Amino acid sequence: MTAWDLIERYMNQYGELPQPYSETTELEQYARFIGVDPPEPDSIVAIVQMLRQRQQETIREAGQMTLI
Repeated sequence: MTAWDLIERYMNQYGELPQPYSETTELEQYARFIGVDPPEPDSIVAIVQMLRQRQQETIREAGQMTLI
């Protein structure tokens, strides 16, 4: 299972990204819980960071829209 697939499945189940600074541990444990080999930690961190950045940009854009 790819890191992207694992994170997507985690988010579908829990409705949010794992807590900052524990994402690797939490997603590795989740992978073992669902019976798959966890992906490389670097992949997990890269995807979680990208998704957090997208969330922040969406929030920022939504805030700017209300100022207009």
